[in-house]
Amino acid sequence: MEKCITIEEIQSSWSEIITDVKETNDLTELFTVAWLRPLTPCLLDGETLVVETLNDATKGYIGKRFKAKLETSVKNIVGINVNIVFCTMEEAN
Repeated sequence: MEKCITIEEIQSSWSEIITDVKETNDLTELFTVAWLRPLTPCLLDGETLVVETLNDATKGYIGKRFKAKLETSVKNIVGINVNIVFCTMEEAN
């Protein structure tokens, strides 16, 4: 049985999750700052984690290249399985 985690717990671990993605995928700091650090987890509904991106371009690129990697890092750091869904700032508001 998976433990019960809140969105606040994911948000407080988000920096560590991003660092895990950076280190396990040998990403540069510049890439991480430009593409991954702006991502914001904003809602956890069951196993669905909604992550806000800056725009559609970021949403598409990160969704294709890093969705599974972010999900793995959430599992490694927080201890739960999630299905990440990306949305833009406009979609979130």
